[in-house]
Amino acid sequence: MHVLAFSITVVLCFIAILHALWGIGIWWPVSNEQDLARTVVGAPGIVHMPGPTPCFMVASALCVNAMIVILMGRLVTIDWIPAWMIGLSGFIAASVFTLRGIIGYTPFWARITPEAPFRSYDLWYYSPLCLALGVGMFGLVYSFFQRSG
Repeated sequence: MHVLAFSITVVLCFIAILHALWGIGIWWPVSNEQDLARTVVGAPGIVHMPGPTPCFMVASALCVNAMIVILMGRLVTIDWIPAWMIGLSGFIAASVFTLRGIIGYTPFWARITPEAPFRSYDLWYYSPLCLALGVGMFGLVYSFFQRSG
């Protein structure tokens, strides 16, 4: 489980760094703000990225999720946090990622995120990544409770 926890943590931290970069106006991996907004947000007619606050909030949430994964994978232990709280946090995080992955394939999501290239990237990359993260985190939750039992 250490390898799974480490792998998920690396992915979450990379995505957090991307959101932080976007929060300070670095539009990597594309060349301009409009193209990035159409690539990663996908809302109809979008021309600007969300502001720094939403970008940093997402980056922070991803970092918190990375810490939960680190604790569930027992890469680091913090004795003063009850095991049930770590497990419950992991379950919630896994549920959120899994639901985000599933919703990416619904007509509802297609209607609110129709812009290209987001639509195809979401179907081929973003939603499958969310599903993989969610399933991996559910595996960590299960393993965590088995060892905490």
